[in-house]
Amino acid sequence: MREMGMAGSSGVAMDEDPRNLNLVRCVQHGLYYDKTKASGCRKCLSGAREVAIKMTSEAAPFRVGDLRQKPAKRAFLGLLISLVLGFLPAVYYCFGPGKEEIGKVRVEQEVMSRQPGTEEILKRFDQLDAQVAPLHEKASRNVAIVWVAVTSVCMLGWYKIT
Repeated sequence: MREMGMAGSSGVAMDEDPRNLNLVRCVQHGLYYDKTKASGCRKCLSGAREVAIKMTSEAAPFRVGDLRQKPAKRAFLGLLISLVLGFLPAVYYCFGPGKEEIGKVRVEQEVMSRQPGTEEILKRFDQLDAQVAPLHEKASRNVAIVWVAVTSVCMLGWYKIT
């Protein structure tokens, strides 16, 4: 093989010691390989090597700069972030100012319920009870407006940033 210029073509350097037990000859290709370092010869492993190279080149890490080439991912990620960021002030409004107005009416009703049931008190109690439903609707509407407004601003900011 040395005369034909094919010495060392398998990529394995042969030791001068012929009793090297780690070198094995591939049955299929006839090339020597070190069994402590590989499970097959160079030709046997070429397919696996190509797959590994392909996987490492295709599996690029996620970067915001790549979103310009992938508009669907960009839109979906922007919408998801915007909805979450818009949800936070909406929840605050729902449990803060929105609940406060209804709470005032309910406290007044509770105070009236402890008083003797005269005509005036019953009328006022019914008026307050009628105010609760519109206050719920107003609070729900305002929560939706806050959520849509903040989500829209976040989405606009997302497209300006990315």
